[in-house]
Amino acid sequence: MEATILELQQKETPLELFLNNLDSEGSRKIYQFELSKFFKSVGKEPEHINSIDILNFKASLSENKPSTKNRKLSIVKSYFSFLVRFKFIEENPADFIKLKSVTTKEPDILNENELQIFLDFPTIRSKAKSKDTYKDWLPKRDQAILALLGIEGLRVSEVCKLNIGNFNESERWLLIHGKGDKTVRMRISKLATSYVGEYLKVRPGVRTKNSPMFIKSGRGCTNSKAAQGDRITVAAIQYLVEQISSQLNFHKHVTPHTLRHTAATLMLEKNVNIKKVQKHLRHSSIQTTARYLHILDNKEAASEVILGGV
Repeated sequence: MEATILELQQKETPLELFLNNLDSEGSRKIYQFELSKFFKSVGKEPEHINSIDILNFKASLSENKPSTKNRKLSIVKSYFSFLVRFKFIEENPADFIKLKSVTTKEPDILNENELQIFLDFPTIRSKAKSKDTYKDWLPKRDQAILALLGIEGLRVSEVCKLNIGNFNESERWLLIHGKGDKTVRMRISKLATSYVGEYLKVRPGVRTKNSPMFIKSGRGCTNSKAAQGDRITVAAIQYLVEQISSQLNFHKHVTPHTLRHTAATLMLEKNVNIKKVQKHLRHSSIQTTARYLHILDNKEAASEVILGGV
């Protein structure tokens, strides 16, 4: 093993070695970006950086939020710990830095009744408007979008990317184009399948397998490009959710990501195995999924969920 490390040290710079030791491409990009800013701020090579330089860098972060400050300092500490571990330097100049504990606000979560009211709202709103101002297919579209967010936990960007051909109603699956250009076939619930299926029956315009599943409401669908329908945007879905939230007045800040949090929490409340929830939500780490356990009222049920995933 030592020979392998020595070979790597000869071929790569310490920074390259450190970055290549990280788990994901996303982490590598973040660490590289933050460390490049750190080196630019300090203006020295790593082997010449001392504790005073670290203190000055810490002081330069005074305008940052505590969580941002912690992230930047944590990355610097990790890098110098790596250099010490592999004997590029003898002492860690950032070892004395203590990260402040940051209290994070728990995300707002809808309970099951509130989620159902959210899902029902588009049809209630449509009855209050004339067909001239609210196209009759829109409630079905909005309900399908809300179901995929709040029941299945899709990210809003994933909903926007869906094409008609990504949905199989009889076998109840969706082909999701997620983070990092990963494509995953995901089985969905009967309820969500029903919402999507009912919408597609009335969706206007051309409906090929490559047509966008969810389209905007503002374009006509009678000829040429407009017949295909413009793909809905992230901003449009955010606006939809925020408008419904403001009218329902749940005294909660509801966003598309709130609905994803809701989906995760409701799955765990129903004692779905935590590893299955992790896979369904496509979390890279089970710790990300486990953070929803604290919301469960029944601590005993929460323990059962954890033990069931071991």
